[in-house]
Amino acid sequence: MDIKIADRLQAIRKKHGYSQEELADKINVSRQAVSKWERGDASPDTDNLIALAKIYNITIDELLNGDVSVPEIEKPIRVIVEEDKNEDEDNLNSKQKLILSIVSGSSLLFATIIYLAFGFCFNLWHPLWIVFLILPFSASLTDAILKKNPRNFAYPVVVAAVYVLSGFFTGLWHPLWIMFLTIPIYYLAIDTFDFFNKRKEK
Repeated sequence: MDIKIADRLQAIRKKHGYSQEELADKINVSRQAVSKWERGDASPDTDNLIALAKIYNITIDELLNGDVSVPEIEKPIRVIVEEDKNEDEDNLNSKQKLILSIVSGSSLLFATIIYLAFGFCFNLWHPLWIVFLILPFSASLTDAILKKNPRNFAYPVVVAAVYVLSGFFTGLWHPLWIMFLTIPIYYLAIDTFDFFNKRKEK
């Protein structure tokens, strides 16, 4: 797609105060698709152009060739790529950041109370320290849900926690180590899904 059109799409979106994720939700596409349009790596199809024009209350001709002012880009291409990447990866609004902070703080408080209570009452200081692994689990799960990116979920931490917990209580250190083989399978499944999803978008 023409880079001028890509710049115009980004300028119009920012002029209306939408993040890439918010705009993507409005027209039922992925955030990555919007990012590709604004980088010139892909073009929105006819249905998406109609949806964009309707959201911005302009014609398709104005959307693609209109008088919407697009500021000249003076920064190096490297800086633009970094800005696009940050907008893709760090797209949490203030409400979502608050939710993530509450979940993280609550998890820490919950884990600390359980650890101290069972430690003092039942002398289970070991292996109950494993309860603190709930912190990266809950925080990463919330982050993955909010950003709609399963790669942000700390799956290796979950596998390690299950392995250690199972080993302590059952003594089956072997053959339970095999569960670590699910880690590359988890990320392979995500990459495969992303691959087919990107082909579908094109």
